Order: sequence, then C-alpha cells, then structure tokens
Amino acid sequence: MLLLSHFHSGWATSKWEQLMIPYMAGNLLYASLLLNLVFGSIIFISFLLATHHEILSEIIKVRSTGEPGEHISSERLCPFDNFEKNGLDWDNSTAIFNIVHGSLKQKGGVLNPIGAAFIPAYIPPNTYFYHSTESNQVPDSFEWIAMSSEFSYSFASFPRNIQRQHPPPPEHSTSFTVPGNTNYLGFGDNSKPYARRNFLYGFRTTIPFTKLIFLDGASASKRDTGEMDQQLLLGNLSNVHSWFSGERYAAEKICEWGRPFGLQGVIRLEIGFEIILCDFKNGVELVSNVSLSNVTELIGFPGETPVPNNNLEKNRTELMDIFEAMSGLEILQSGANVDTGERRILLDFTRMVTPINKTWLNPDPYRRRLANLSTEIKEDILETLEFNLREYDFQYKSTDWQLITDNIVNKFGPMLLTLNSSLTKFEHSKTDIDYSLKQVAKDLSRLTYNFVRRYSDEAIQNTTLREEKMFRQSVEDYVYHTYPIRSASERLIYSSLFVEQSAVSRIILDVFKLSKAILNDLYVTPTKENYMKFRYDVLSTKTKLVKLLEDLRWPIFTQCFSKCKWDEVCYVPTWGPSPIGMGPEDPKNHRWFDFDGERYRIGHTLPCIGIKDML
Repeated sequence: MLLLSHFHSGWATSKWEQLMIPYMAGNLLYASLLLNLVFGSIIFISFLLATHHEILSEIIKVRSTGEPGEHISSERLCPFDNFEKNGLDWDNSTAIFNIVHGSLKQKGGVLNPIGAAFIPAYIPPNTYFYHSTESNQVPDSFEWIAMSSEFSYSFASFPRNIQRQHPPPPEHSTSFTVPGNTNYLGFGDNSKPYARRNFLYGFRTTIPFTKLIFLDGASASKRDTGEMDQQLLLGNLSNVHSWFSGERYAAEKICEWGRPFGLQGVIRLEIGFEIILCDFKNGVELVSNVSLSNVTELIGFPGETPVPNNNLEKNRTELMDIFEAMSGLEILQSGANVDTGERRILLDFTRMVTPINKTWLNPDPYRRRLANLSTEIKEDILETLEFNLREYDFQYKSTDWQLITDNIVNKFGPMLLTLNSSLTKFEHSKTDIDYSLKQVAKDLSRLTYNFVRRYSDEAIQNTTLREEKMFRQSVEDYVYHTYPIRSASERLIYSSLFVEQSAVSRIILDVFKLSKAILNDLYVTPTKENYMKFRYDVLSTKTKLVKLLEDLRWPIFTQCFSKCKWDEVCYVPTWGPSPIGMGPEDPKNHRWFDFDGERYRIGHTLPCIGIKDML
C-alpha cells in the first residue's frame, strides 16, 4: 500500500499519463498483494522449520539410491545386546559360523560337505566362464559352466586312440555306490576315436548376474549321502535314481522353478566352482571357441597303439601319460587356488536362507540331511528365496561377515592349536611333575599373556569386575558389524559369531588364569603341595580344549604338515569326481579318508600331491 500511495503523489503532466494512472494503480495493487503473500509464506515456513526442525529430514528425505555420499548410519548394535534378543545355541552357532566362514572356499565346502544354506550371489560383468563339449554349437538352454578353464578343459578328456586298462572297482562300498561309469571327467579314457575333436568355449558376462543362488558344502559331488539335498529341495524332488543320470533333470526342474522371477543360475562346488546357468541367451557372450588339437598331433607324435611295439612307442606313451597326468594336477591346483575363496563371486548374507535354528538339524556336517525336512520348512525356504530374489537388489553396502570370521579364525586358530600341542606334551610327559608343570605353565602363559594384558585394566581394583570387563572387551573387539544390520539372517550370523568368540575368549582367559596360579606356586612361593591339583586342572583344561576344537571344526585345523613343493598341491580330498578318483570309495583316493564305521571323513593331515601321484 505504500507503493500505491507514493504513486498517487506523483505528477501527471499529460492526458496519456492521466489515462494510465488507474491501470498502473491496479497492477501495482496486484503486485503488492502477491509480494505480501510470498513474504507471508516465507515467514510461515520459516516458523515451521524453526519450531519443528526435527521433521526437516522427513520433509526432504528421498529414497536411498546407493550413490556416493549417501549417509550410512553408524549406530552400533552391541553383540551382547543382539544375543539377548536373538539367542542361539552352541550347535547352531558353530553351524552358522562355518557356513559363513567356508562359503565360496573349496576347503571349507569339502570339510563341511553337506550344505545347509542358500545364499544370493552376484557376479559382475566381464567375468569369464568356460564350457567344454563335443558339440560345435553354443548351448541354447541350461548348461554347466566352470569358473576355471582347467576344470572345463578336463571334460574334453584326453583322446589318444588306445584302449587303457582301468583298475577294478572296490570290492565293498560302505556308504555310496557309483552307478555306471566312474570316470566322470574322462581321465584315462583313451578309447575315443583318433579323429575326435572337443571344443573349449570361453564366455563373458555382459550384464551383472544378480539373481544367483550359492549352495554351500560339496554341492556338486554327485553323492546320495546328503551333499545334493539342496538341489532336491530347489527342484521340488524327493530323490533321483542316480545323480550321474538324474543331475540334468534336477537342474532342469530348478531352472523351471526360478524362471518366473528371473533366476539366472545356481553355484556349486566340484573342483573349484561351477554354475548351472539357466539361460545362455541372456547376458552371456561367446569370446573364444577352441577346437582342441588331438593330443598326439600337437606334440608331433604318431597315433598310439594299444600295446607299444618298441622302445620308441613305449617312450612316447610314457611322455603322453605325463602330459595327461599334468592336466589332472593343474585341475587340483586350480581348485586349491580357491581354498581361501572365489573372489570373483560376491555373496549377500543379508538374505541367506537356512533351516538352521528353525528346526532340528544334525550338527554334524557329515550327517545332516535337508531331504528329511518337513514339507512346511521346505516350502518356507522356497518362498523366502523367491521373495528375496524377486524383491531385493544385491546388498553391496553390508557387513562383510566372512571377513570377520576370517579374522577370528586366523587370530585364534594357531593359538588354540599351539595350546593344545603344549597340553598334549604335558599329558604324555615322562619327566618329573615339577619340571612338567614348569614347562606347561611357561608355554600356556607365553601364548596367552599379551592377549590378557591387552584387556587387563589396572584401574579396576575389583578382580571380578576386571575379569568381566576383560571378557566383554575381548569379545567386542572381534565381533562387530560395519553397516546397519538389516535382516533376521544377519542377526542370526551376529549371534553365531558372538557365541563362538565368547567360547574362545573364555578358554584363553581360563588358561592364563591356570598358568598364573602354577607360576606363582613355582616362582614366588615354591611348594609341592598343589602339584597333583595342578596336574588335574591342566588335564581337565586339555579335555575342554579338545572338545572345543572338535566342535569348532575350523578349516585351519586341517593342514599339510609340510610345505608342499612348487609343483605340488596341498590336496583336500574331494567327494566327487576328480583326476585321482571318485570320492573315498575309489582305491586311489581311499587312503586320504578316515572311516568312522558309518561314514567317511577327512582327517586333519592333508597330503602334498605331485605328478608322481597322478601317474
């Protein structure tokens, strides 16, 4: 209104100006009202934001897109608090821990052969796969592809135009009978036509593979003792007559189940990892096609005869045997390369699905059976998997739970084994009790002293409170999450890590406490009165530690005791087809397994395998 008053006080010197005065006055009135409305709105919004600043984030919040700069909550859930709300017993804790720690690791899968988890997986673009076949046509439906060229190469066999003698089958198989041809990979099968050609294809992914399911355990072993149960469940099958003849049917049923929600494939462990790829027409590009040369032609030798007729033929045959054996050793080497992990594949533990902690499963990974789950549990697994793969994208920004398990195992595995070694020496010692006690106390304190001192706060005078804080901090240092916990699966994993680390921390603190008492008796106030009590306590501690090691079943406990040569591989015996033989029943493979009266198992000592073992 001030503007309008000022306008009327001006001078009108012409008729035109006099005529324009009412028009201009109207416009100025409209502008004045508009400006007042704008100013009033600004004042009102400012008042709201000033008095209700707590809802500002809700007013301007947009859905997270995962772009750089996205705010990630740093709120921490204490492992003790998580466990209070998501309790987990000891057997289920060790099972979950070993699933997380051993997934996508050949050694972990072989040592825990019967899997119990279904984990969404991701493979980025430009990842290479391999496939070998007698056909010169790219597969047009589902098919198996290998992550390593060495494994795929093995399926091309080694045709040499001679009939070789195979060892007789074992007289008695105690847990599994291999139907039909046991030479699944084609090793030693040299009766193929001389002119036969095999094709080794190389493929690359042209898109991210975001709808994959990883199956833990020895999930491609083709055995009927539980290792293949996950695939029976996914294919909604009760059984197959033989996994050698029925595997393709099971794969077909799995891909049919997953087609409505875009399932791209299933990842399994054989020697290294392979994928049942459901569709070769989408997201895969052929990058190489090699028609493999005849094995004798490549080296410039004539074709072989069934029985060498002279020294030249014999020498050529021996050299060809070495070439063939070397290809088998290279397969084992490629598998050993992923004993510590197949890093080209990522796992999303936020959406892991497992029946563990929902129903009873045998805690022994050699005896549990998913095939025996109730129909209700099986249907729940399938429905949850379908929902997760249909509705959710791969979670890149989530806690790397496997890394946390690696840190725990790598830190405490050697310590626990060395403690057990010291306790075993004491148990079998033939020397005087005072000397034996002194040695074991020195060993136990040497191994635990600095770990305990790390958490021993002298500012806390009360011994009980100090020990409680030591225990709590020793757990929280190794059990944590980085990104916010999003799912029940993560809470389950978090609890399993808490339970295992609690048991490990507790026994280390107890061992130190025992060694301290013995050392005080030997070095401060010498007396022999407590020798027998100390002996009993040491042996009791050993019993507890041995039980803990048996329950933990960490892969680090199973090693080659000597360092293998550069042309050798530390061989973790495989349950399925291999260049050495088909599982523990094969005479060549049998020596590396233990039999407990019902089931074959892998012991704690592994062999170094070289070319001589392959011949």
